[in-house]
Amino acid sequence: SVFLPIEGSDLIGFWSGPAVVSRFPIVGSEIHRFARQAGKSNHRSVARVVVRTPTGDISVYVAHLSGDPPAVNLAQTADLAQYVENTRGSNPAVVAGDFNAEPDWPSIRMLEIDRGYINTYKAANGRTAPTNCVTITPGYFNPFDNCKPEEVFRHTIDYLFLVPGRTFSGGVLSSRLFLNTPGRTKAGRKLWASDHVGIVSVLQLGARLNGQSNSPTVQAGSWRSGF
Repeated sequence: SVFLPIEGSDLIGFWSGPAVVSRFPIVGSEIHRFARQAGKSNHRSVARVVVRTPTGDISVYVAHLSGDPPAVNLAQTADLAQYVENTRGSNPAVVAGDFNAEPDWPSIRMLEIDRGYINTYKAANGRTAPTNCVTITPGYFNPFDNCKPEEVFRHTIDYLFLVPGRTFSGGVLSSRLFLNTPGRTKAGRKLWASDHVGIVSVLQLGARLNGQSNSPTVQAGSWRSGF
């Protein structure tokens, strides 16, 4: 596993950033900060880790983009797409994270239509699914969100994309949501793990190896904890 701290301070004893957990060895990691930010206090970026699988090295990207203003979201998405193109190599790649953009936004359409990114949940289920807007703790309401307290899921802003490889395109075998049901407090009230739900997809990332009847598969998951 690898954790890449982006925001925080040793003085307050807190850091936040992307983390990747893998059953295959992680042989490299780096952070790419987007050139355009929504404000001086923003540090939106994408982490890249290289995972060594039986069929070769796979680049996995974990991103967090600004949603407001939309022009910044589009600029960061274009920055992300170019960075992925420059670093992913010839194998399929995985790009996941909180894009803060709905499926009909220009940024998501650019990835899917212009860049050929495959929305793994939509490919497996024939539709998108809301992934954001839940109450984390009893009585909590985020005044910066336009969701009402009774609306459990409303926004589709979290994605797990498959980027087809240059020599082997890869494929989506299945995809589902996880952490999309709440626990219960001692008083019996709902308690959610986060204001985001996760996506887990089973992907075919390599061609069939000698002596194997099936192509190797990888289970990839994405979940954002916090805001």
